[in-house]
Amino acid sequence: EEEKEIDDDSDDSDDDDDDDEDDDDPNEEKDDGSFEDIIGDIEAKLKGNDLPYIKKPLPDKARDFGLLFNDLKAESKEKDKDNYLQNKRFIGFIDRRTADKRKKDNKSDIYLYEPPSGEHPEYARNIPRDAVPEWGISASRTCLIPPSKYNEGVAIGTPNMKQVDKTSKKNDPKDKNIGAHSHAAGSLLILSFHVRSQDLIKAYMYYSGQIVRFFADDLKILLANIFDIEG
Repeated sequence: EEEKEIDDDSDDSDDDDDDDEDDDDPNEEKDDGSFEDIIGDIEAKLKGNDLPYIKKPLPDKARDFGLLFNDLKAESKEKDKDNYLQNKRFIGFIDRRTADKRKKDNKSDIYLYEPPSGEHPEYARNIPRDAVPEWGISASRTCLIPPSKYNEGVAIGTPNMKQVDKTSKKNDPKDKNIGAHSHAAGSLLILSFHVRSQDLIKAYMYYSGQIVRFFADDLKILLANIFDIEG
């Protein structure tokens, strides 16, 4: 999963927060070492929240991602198309569950979409012009994949239990709000890009509910501890 946050305001303050604490979340899965698919039907969740999105096979060339953004812009309800990217957070999710390793031409699906706005769009979708450096981390924890009916109170960790009963399928492990702090039994790898300006871009990696600042050299160091590089 890859997420991009685009901000047209310059800010050279340091936001190296190692925020891997576990908060009590009624919609967060338990990390007991067993694997359970908590992702569910992504497309149904995006449709259930009426979110603009694009779903296509994973492109072969990096420049094709620009075409995906153009398609998403066409789907968006924003009136100002020329400034569509400014002060917006976007999520790109690569669903490798759809890929069959036995078939060389069977590609993973990629979703590109806007996160839900809720009652306060500045919590997870629209980047405030005076955003503090930690905003990107907070937004990533708030929502990456919404449940079928997004509940902002549950997402930010202050749920109204009556609302939870009405809007979430409590017994359905595939219909939870998924944020960067979700463990997902190690099945979710997140790269979050905080683009403050052309010359100020930071990247963070989330894995198993933990966060670390991500640099180019980490492709060999960190990822080698997660994937079988030699295999």
